[in-house]
Amino acid sequence: MKKNSLVGVSSLVFSAFLFSSTAVFSRILKFNLPVFYQSWTRSIFATIILLILILILKSWQKINKKDFIWMFLRSLAGAVGFFGSFFGFINLPIGVVLFLFYGGSLFSGYLLGLFMFKEKLTSKKIIALILAIFGLFLIYYSNFSFNNLVYEIGSLAAGFGSGTWNVLSKKIPSRYPPLQLNFLDCLINFFIVFITSLLFKERWFVPSFNILWLVNFGFSATFLITGQLMIYGFRNVSAQLGSLIMLSEVLFGIIIGAVLYKEALSLTVLAGGILVIVAMVLPEVKCLYDNHQTALNKKSNHPRRNRHQPRGKSLDFIIKKY
Repeated sequence: MKKNSLVGVSSLVFSAFLFSSTAVFSRILKFNLPVFYQSWTRSIFATIILLILILILKSWQKINKKDFIWMFLRSLAGAVGFFGSFFGFINLPIGVVLFLFYGGSLFSGYLLGLFMFKEKLTSKKIIALILAIFGLFLIYYSNFSFNNLVYEIGSLAAGFGSGTWNVLSKKIPSRYPPLQLNFLDCLINFFIVFITSLLFKERWFVPSFNILWLVNFGFSATFLITGQLMIYGFRNVSAQLGSLIMLSEVLFGIIIGAVLYKEALSLTVLAGGILVIVAMVLPEVKCLYDNHQTALNKKSNHPRRNRHQPRGKSLDFIIKKY
């Protein structure tokens, strides 16, 4: 694996870990703060922090109109991911929402990689996709109770939105610094959620120094960091592989649930987790094998000096000289 790819994979894995930890923030906040109000306060906090960093580091590039369209679509897809999952969690069993969300995210990564970035859909990637979906089913099937089509479609759309948000960073030229993209993403998301909060006539109040607001701003800092990692990660790996790697969020979520909330680990959950791991690793097996074979061939073809040949100048050189 190339160095850039390795760093990209590491960025996505760490990003997935941080995303899984947001479940802890969500359980603390719940509905103690109005949902869209807490969301736009997080967005404006992250926007201000990123703006300060951009001014200090002078990290800004003039935006072309055609590039701004992709930036806006990326932010809009992220908003769809948030709204769809939010209403899904209110009206459906958690397991159903998570299965549809991660399934939609995975499929969107594969489809965008295939049609937008012309990535090859190899047999290993197809097998990995099937294993990943079956693994997700094993992890979440115990909570299945499909009885509300509107919110089920919304949860699936949320997964597609989240997956699109992940992948569209590849469509934006790399000359734009991640700080700038993250800033624009938070700013656009702020306006979307701010207007939604007005439409729902949520009650606003001045933030205070208590556990809820500390958690809310900690939540914001987590999204700020993951926003940077996601951009760098998807710039250095394929859309399809990156979408599989992001499934590690499921594994981290299982671990956090077991450690912090004493959630029992059944055999089906463990089996599903193993299948997800296999799905993540499978597309890279051939690449690692090919790199290993190339290294062995280079080593075997490297010219070796005859052990009987004296060190220093060769005999042929001496004969030619004289």
